[in-house]
Amino acid sequence: MAEILSEGFELYPTRSEAPVREFGMVFKDRSRVFFNQVDCTRSVATIDALLARFGRPDLMCAMYAS
Repeated sequence: MAEILSEGFELYPTRSEAPVREFGMVFKDRSRVFFNQVDCTRSVATIDALLARFGRPDLMCAMYAS
């Protein structure tokens, strides 16, 4: 899945860490960044990439029992 860029917002899927395509999604507008982890696992590489691109998210929805 590719990122979606528009004037005023950005949708950015995280990379899949598992053989089954499971990914999170970053929602960014002019004022806030929200990371919805969904059911994807997190790796240091994914977190580093998100921090480099967006900085610290304003809100994160973590997967159940992660």
